[in-house]
Amino acid sequence: MISSISNAMPPPPPGGGQQGASLSTDQLEGLNALLEGYDADATSAEDAAAIVEGIEELGITPGPALASAMADAGFDARAIGDQAGVGGPGQSAGGAGGAGQTSSEALTALTTLLADQDISDMSDSDWAEIGAQMEELGYAREGALFNVRL
Repeated sequence: MISSISNAMPPPPPGGGQQGASLSTDQLEGLNALLEGYDADATSAEDAAAIVEGIEELGITPGPALASAMADAGFDARAIGDQAGVGGPGQSAGGAGGAGQTSSEALTALTTLLADQDISDMSDSDWAEIGAQMEELGYAREGALFNVRL
């Protein structure tokens, strides 16, 4: 049954047209310069709001690339977003975004993680690892992974 679902899943857009899929060199350098002005272990709500504003000014879309770049600099993107009071990649389909909403970025990240897997033969620990990888990318793990209505 799972394999029939995976076969129906559309492939990622050609040319890597995923939002938040990668950062340009200028965006990465700007993000690093921005984050250098803050202590990753002691950010206030005001600091978090300023970081979010700086990220928006750099034209960076929230997603796995941002979460990864922030993690490389010692920051937790989801925690900064939560502290600043904004939604983002950490919202699950049933979370603050409301039931039935889907993050195309989260779906693209999940598709990428599953691309090299034989999902018809995955164990519970394999699925747990996929969940942990999604969390590392800044996506929430609470609630159902999918909420599909036909």
